[in-house]
Amino acid sequence: MVIAAVSSGLKPPKRKLHLTLVDLKATVFTCDLLIFRMLFDTQTQTVEQREETNIAISYVFAGQLMPSWASDLLHGAMAAAIAELEDLSSNIMGIFYIPEPARQEIARVLKEWQQPPEPWYTTAALRRNLSREREIREMEQSALLGDLEPETGKVPPGCGKYDLDTQSFDDIYIIPPPAHLMQNHEPRLAESHNAYRKKKTKKNRKVLDDYLDSNWKPNVTIIGLEF
Repeated sequence: MVIAAVSSGLKPPKRKLHLTLVDLKATVFTCDLLIFRMLFDTQTQTVEQREETNIAISYVFAGQLMPSWASDLLHGAMAAAIAELEDLSSNIMGIFYIPEPARQEIARVLKEWQQPPEPWYTTAALRRNLSREREIREMEQSALLGDLEPETGKVPPGCGKYDLDTQSFDDIYIIPPPAHLMQNHEPRLAESHNAYRKKKTKKNRKVLDDYLDSNWKPNVTIIGLEF
C-alpha cells in the first residue's frame, strides 16, 4: 500500500520503514528490486516523468518488448541499484536490508542484464517467435473448437478481443504506449503505426516492422527468470 501511494505521487508516512524481500531465486529478487527502485524514483519526479516511469514499470512487469525510452529508464534503475548494492554502509533505498552474499548475487544478475542481448533475444527474433506462437495457438484452438469461439471469461478493461492493445499485440506483437507518449518520444513510430492502422498494406507493415525491430528493446529482466 505504501509503494502504491508513492507511485501515485502521495507522500509516504513520516515514520521510518524497514522492508525485507524474501525469495530463493536471485533473478526474481532482482526484478522485484528493480521495480521498487523505479517506484521510489517517482518520489522526486514531475507528474509527466512519473507517468513515463509507471508505464516503463508495466513493460518490465508484463512485456517482452518495450520502447527505447522505457528501456533507458530500466537501465538507469539498474545502474542505481548496482551502486546501492555495492555500498555496504547502508540499506538499499534506505529501507531494504540485503546481506552481502545476496547483494553480490543480485549485482551479478544486474550486470549480466546490462550486456547487449544475444542474437536469439533481439527484438526481431522475439517478434518472430511471438508470431510463430500465435500461429500454433490458433491451429490448436481450431483443432479443438472448430468454428466456436474460445471461452475467455472476464478480462480487465482494455484487454478485450477488440480493444486496441489486444489487437496490436495479436497483429504486430507489441503493446504500444499511450498516443501522447508515442508522439513525444517516437514520432516516426506514431506516424507509421497510424498509417498501418488506417491502411494495412505490405508497404506500411514493412515500414512499421523495420522501425520496431531497429528501435524497440527486449525486456532483459526476463532472461534467466525462474519462478
